[in-house]
Amino acid sequence: MIKKVIKIFRPVLIFGMRALWYITRPKTTGAKVIIIHKNSILLIKTTYGYSYSLPGGGIKKNETPEAAVKRETLEEVGILLNEVIALPSFITHTEYKEDTVHAFYSEVSTNNYKLDLFEIDKAEWHPIDNLPKTGPVTAKIINLYRNRLSS
Repeated sequence: MIKKVIKIFRPVLIFGMRALWYITRPKTTGAKVIIIHKNSILLIKTTYGYSYSLPGGGIKKNETPEAAVKRETLEEVGILLNEVIALPSFITHTEYKEDTVHAFYSEVSTNNYKLDLFEIDKAEWHPIDNLPKTGPVTAKIINLYRNRLSS
């Protein structure tokens, strides 16, 4: 029920968040992870977004980026990551905020996941060489990962 309400009001919520960010221009810090199983990566769609993205989220006070991405992954898709490998961090100015993004990747032995249905609308495994359109932050992290593989 809550999920349906969020979907109905999604455009209003997104507009309100962006309007607030346009006025306040906040500085945020987050962490995202590419989860790899065989030759596929797990992409998610949140209940409050439109495009495919990667698991992750904000970093809490006194929390390391590694701990944050492990916590967020467990919360969002029910996957316990043992090891995360850092990719370069970067700053983005999408959505009227200055967001420092810490990027990681991690390999898992199973393709099982369990969604947090309040926050995550769906998750799907996609072959790394045949990905759907993603948002700009996710696309940048995937490119960082591909560059890591080719170097």
